[in-house]
Amino acid sequence: MKNKIVGIFVCMLMIVPTLSFVCSTYKTDNGVQANDLTEQKNCGCESQQILTDQKSWGNQISIDDTTSHSTKPTIKKDLPPYFSWKDYNGQDWTTPAKDQGNCGSCWDFAAIGALESIIQIREGCPALGLDLSEQYVLSCLHAAGSCKGGWAYSAYRWIKSNSSSGNYCNGIIPEFCFPYQINDDVPCENASPDWNNFLIPISTYGRWVPDGSVEDRNAMKTQIMESGPVAATMLFTYYPHGPNNLEEWGWEHHNPNDYYSNPGPVQNTNHQVVIIGWKDDLSIPNGGYWIVKNSCSEEWGYSGYFNIEYGSLNIDRTDINWVDYNPENYSNWVPVAQINGVSQGHVNQAMVFNGSNSFDHEGTIVSYGWDLGDGTTATGITVTHTYAQQGIYLVTLTVTDNASNTDNQTTWAYIDTENHPPKTPTLRGRKIGTNGTAYRYTFSATDPDGGDVYYYLNWGDTYWDGGAVGWIGPYKSGQKITLEKTWSEKGNYTVRVKASDQYNAKSDWGTLKVTMPVSYNIPLLRFWEQLFERFPHAFPILRQLLGY
Repeated sequence: MKNKIVGIFVCMLMIVPTLSFVCSTYKTDNGVQANDLTEQKNCGCESQQILTDQKSWGNQISIDDTTSHSTKPTIKKDLPPYFSWKDYNGQDWTTPAKDQGNCGSCWDFAAIGALESIIQIREGCPALGLDLSEQYVLSCLHAAGSCKGGWAYSAYRWIKSNSSSGNYCNGIIPEFCFPYQINDDVPCENASPDWNNFLIPISTYGRWVPDGSVEDRNAMKTQIMESGPVAATMLFTYYPHGPNNLEEWGWEHHNPNDYYSNPGPVQNTNHQVVIIGWKDDLSIPNGGYWIVKNSCSEEWGYSGYFNIEYGSLNIDRTDINWVDYNPENYSNWVPVAQINGVSQGHVNQAMVFNGSNSFDHEGTIVSYGWDLGDGTTATGITVTHTYAQQGIYLVTLTVTDNASNTDNQTTWAYIDTENHPPKTPTLRGRKIGTNGTAYRYTFSATDPDGGDVYYYLNWGDTYWDGGAVGWIGPYKSGQKITLEKTWSEKGNYTVRVKASDQYNAKSDWGTLKVTMPVSYNIPLLRFWEQLFERFPHAFPILRQLLGY
């Protein structure tokens, strides 16, 4: 039976017209052809005016600038069978996967995710730990898109633009200047007052359209290897009634060697991701898979990444968006704090905390400040401390550079104490019901150490329509949490809950299979639900009949 795709059109359905003009090109430092863009006269803002009167996204999402279509990269001979920016030369040049939440901002996260890696690659510094602001694009560059959809290419276009739609300046700012709010109504003025001091300009950007052929896959590989990760367009499938559900697949597959198999031809696209590498494998029908960064949180896939067979879901036949950066145009990097040392010890034992791996990419660290978690503070690259009582202490290192920029890192010191993850959550509620009807679900987990518990909750329906609640808490160990859920579509769903303590020790997933195919009314249904909640082990036969 042909599966019905329930559209999750969180990103705009991108039907790109063929452009008839010819773009001049030049070679980047890595040999990849790029658009000959207007030279940027400076790397900061021409004006500090804040964009407050934005035009609507719907009127701006057209391709009308002459930088839109670049030449397909010249294919490199002897491409390796495996390449990934996660382990290039033994180092990880990517950044952690993020969580876009209940906002159709995949295009934004794809654009920023690729740019973060490009900057670290151009700076030659994978340890920069770069985290750029998606909220800046949503709040200050409305022409790029919104929570209703957009395009990575448009994000690059307006990041670089010095026009009013580009916030009068070329550049993107760090996350600490404008944290993500899962909301495109947040005003641009909410950015930190000194945001323009940290404005990182881009040098060029562009796009090209592969056709899914082996030749164009090799062109994609060439660009990824020689230039860096790219933003790609695909169909992110959600089938509540059948197989090939990529979203569900990602919640079940956390092994870096797993890959999503090609389900066959599909229509349309609705999602953008970052391709960071590939692996050729002749045992796979299409010859291998792409290595991809998503924006469904680090709980999805393997730490937010996934592998997908070549040719699957239009990922290599729709649209490739790329960006570049010139390291000569920015020099205000914040320092990076890094703590080394033993994290476990005993009462009255000397504990050594070492900050010597901290660095400033283009300046000098002038001070190291320590908060050792028991009311004691210290200074210096390396400090020695003894704890008088058993416990778990939060140790914080704050480093300051010669430009007064700061960064901090934290770690836990376990003194005569071991920490254990919470138990797998139990999950109770209606298993069979009617779509469009609200049902109550109760979950809980205990922490062996008696600490507070946080929960990651996923209802099993479309991620960007509220299916993924994300992390909530804290709650007391063993406390029962009851929430209501309404599924709008008929289908089979898996409710998932994971528990974590404050030290980031996590449980396994607790799951509950839910089906919404029926339409009937049970007399006094709420009465029975309350009895089931009050007496969780009573009425087993009736529970089974009612789907609890």
